[in-house]
Amino acid sequence: MEPFIQQASSDLGFEIEMEYDSGTLVNTRNLVDGDYGDKYDATWFATNAFARAEGSSQQSEDHSIARSPVALGLKQDAVNRLGWRNKDVKWSDIAEAVKRGDLTFGMTDPQESNSGFLTLLSVAAALSNSPQGQKFDLSTAFLDKPRMKDFFSGQTITSGSSGWLRDTFVKNPGKADGIFNYQSVLQSMKENDGVDIEVIVPGDAAGAADYPLSALTKPGETGPEADTVAKVEALADWFKEHSEEVGERTHLIVSGKDAENKDTQNYYEYPTSKDHIRSLVSLYRDDLRRPADSNFLLDTSGSMRGNRLADLKGILNRLIDGTAGEAGNPKGFGRRETITLMPFSSKVADGYTQEHYDPDSAEQSRGLRDYVNGLQPRGETAIYDAVLRAYDRVGEGGGSLNSIVLMTDGESNSGTNRQEFITKMKRKMAETDRKIPVFVILYGEASEEEMNFLADFTGGKVFNARSGDLSKAFEEIRSYQ
Repeated sequence: MEPFIQQASSDLGFEIEMEYDSGTLVNTRNLVDGDYGDKYDATWFATNAFARAEGSSQQSEDHSIARSPVALGLKQDAVNRLGWRNKDVKWSDIAEAVKRGDLTFGMTDPQESNSGFLTLLSVAAALSNSPQGQKFDLSTAFLDKPRMKDFFSGQTITSGSSGWLRDTFVKNPGKADGIFNYQSVLQSMKENDGVDIEVIVPGDAAGAADYPLSALTKPGETGPEADTVAKVEALADWFKEHSEEVGERTHLIVSGKDAENKDTQNYYEYPTSKDHIRSLVSLYRDDLRRPADSNFLLDTSGSMRGNRLADLKGILNRLIDGTAGEAGNPKGFGRRETITLMPFSSKVADGYTQEHYDPDSAEQSRGLRDYVNGLQPRGETAIYDAVLRAYDRVGEGGGSLNSIVLMTDGESNSGTNRQEFITKMKRKMAETDRKIPVFVILYGEASEEEMNFLADFTGGKVFNARSGDLSKAFEEIRSYQ
């Protein structure tokens, strides 16, 4: 969009500067918390539905610029195998293919990403026969939970961001047959990046981003606010006048003079209640998606003594008792999740595993808390031994969405060296025909080069906690588990 913004700025005669803060749901939380009033003049989210559901009045009128429905980017061999070439594929067709074991997919976390939420919304509405073009009302809708659970049994990749989802799908072709994302993003992957996929928009209906431009309301600043409203309206009109050009370049369905004739897609509308949104996401996390097998490698070497170990114990206890995160965005350990805590220093401990976690079980929570609070710092740092041990444990069986989290404040200085690690890992990956991502928390004096190597080698990601915010890193990783 940047070239069009520059062109619009030149044509309209005023400066327009765009900043990319985060994804739609994170941006919405920042808006509701009042973080944007003194920082920006306007917003351009994928949707304002979440802000409206929260009761926010900080955005003025919505000027929808374009639409992009959620779609399935499916590998060409899967399209042929399923017989979907030139076929009007519906959500029920996708559901049946998953149920037969013929289709796997990746999607983003609906608690963090709008494309993930739209996938969840579309599945809930389509499989429950919700009318098209109406607000999805969980208080009256009949949710076909068994069919929904069958559908999400096909999810083999989860992600906190569309970028990591895309990269994982492309670099690890065995992980999934396809991914759900916006049609425009998938079409760009196919046409601009050369990713060999077919973009399938379900023929019945789909949830869609509507990309509204909105001026921010600033009480007490009537003059400047009125000026901002006028500029936002002018920019929205500019996009309508250039709808064909913008649509061709971005693959968006851009609102123009003849937009009604161009846009023949049927849409499911967002819920208008924050309680309905939250309950749908909770249903997905607790009951519908595959349970996670989450393995936490915890550095308890001597350098973790003092505040560092105390901070680690603090965030782990909040994950256990469910207080991690914030209202409406919980990050605690999930229902049905298998949790393994594996401390390491010079040696790797056997650790503690809680299978099929139930947050309501005082006994299970107490067992995890007692283990965490008993951690003691000593010894050196055997990072590679810890990762190898975690791979062995996950390989023995466990949850269907497997992940390894490595938290360390130093460099590997004990046990297996890097070259030995590479040799052993390649053998393990070949034997199991899978690559389990290692999500690395960069903390303290940990080697950035070493942590990047581990993340890249395993298809994971690095989360930087060097500023000291260990809790934020752990909470962010939860969307990838």
